[in-house]
Amino acid sequence: MKKRIFSILLSMILVLNVTDPALGETVSGEEVREAVPVNETVDHEDEDSEAVSVNETVDHEDEDSEAVSVNETVVSENSVAIAVEAEEACSGNGILSEAVMLKSFNASEVRIYNRFSSLKAEDADVTYDADEAIFEAESKGEALKIAQSYGADLQSFEYGIGVLKFDISGNDLSGTLLRSIYNANSKGEINEVSAVELTPNYINTVFEDTSSNIYTSDPDYGKQWYHPVINDEEAWKLSNKGEGAVVAVIDTGIDSDHIDLVNNIEGAYETLSGSTNPEDEHSHGTHCAGIIAAEENSVGGVGVAPKAKIISIRAANAKGQLKSSDTIAAIKLATKLQVNVISMSYGRYTGEIPAEQNALDAAISKGITLVAAAGNEAVDLKSYPSAYDEVIAVASYDKAGMLSYFSNYGSWVDIASPGS
Repeated sequence: MKKRIFSILLSMILVLNVTDPALGETVSGEEVREAVPVNETVDHEDEDSEAVSVNETVDHEDEDSEAVSVNETVVSENSVAIAVEAEEACSGNGILSEAVMLKSFNASEVRIYNRFSSLKAEDADVTYDADEAIFEAESKGEALKIAQSYGADLQSFEYGIGVLKFDISGNDLSGTLLRSIYNANSKGEINEVSAVELTPNYINTVFEDTSSNIYTSDPDYGKQWYHPVINDEEAWKLSNKGEGAVVAVIDTGIDSDHIDLVNNIEGAYETLSGSTNPEDEHSHGTHCAGIIAAEENSVGGVGVAPKAKIISIRAANAKGQLKSSDTIAAIKLATKLQVNVISMSYGRYTGEIPAEQNALDAAISKGITLVAAAGNEAVDLKSYPSAYDEVIAVASYDKAGMLSYFSNYGSWVDIASPGS
């Protein structure tokens, strides 16, 4: 019961945006991939991280698909009929129209295509990766079959999350996907395509502090005004300052040599594509970890749980951008490590992802408390992952107890904490 009380209290402040310069130091490092413990250098070959050309031939059993409306399209049971109808409908230059190709799609494939057709070309590599899509699979073998069906390369497969890389030369991602699904249906390979919930590889961003720096580096507890406001001293009496709690911080990594954190880091890992470096090349992750668990050592500030342990999982690049494939893998890793709380101070406005929902559900089933920042754009748009029902969405308020000028808001937000 005491640990639960502490987890709830700790959750309220894991995503604070208060600036403490003493927690902002970082150590630069090279970008690579795979989880590595703190202060341990690992040389390895990651076969899953390399682009995998899919050339095997896979046999599939044809399944009958139910008819749907014109907007949902109708699946042709005969691939030859599809080809004949397509040939008749070709324009003079031999290019199939979108409507003709959609006639071979079942309802599931239409839903998948609609996710991609709503993407804006100008947002490529800003809100989504221009040539990637993600999905869940039970094994690498299954992931390879899915990649073959889509005519794509399997870029990586880790923690059950596959990343497909498409050749979009002369096209956009939605147009490429449209033809990929059509070609799979023409070959009778609809099983693998229909069964997987393919999603754009949306790009998240860390929610950085947008307020002015109101603190000095003076190691004065009283300068951190949020401590008495949230009454954490009373919580410390129940939880012994967070002792025994383990918090996973999915962010930009951590400065593993930071004087305020070095003794409270239980592990540092990474799921960042193309990286084996868990160190913080941005500073946001170190900052968040410090707010949670900076130790009492007469240096810098003090965390809200100075005896808690941090597991840092780097999923963001040096610019503070996080691909959804990497954040979902991080949630799965944190769940596997059996942490008590997962802190996610990042987000996006592009909606839900089935694989992300499944990862969060799995964490909840293990009794893990999920917390995420509501966002810092002063809008009422739902930000994910904070807008999921399973996640505690945290907004920000100022010293006067008013909503911070930069904080997101809305009925989907659960609580607010000091943040400016």
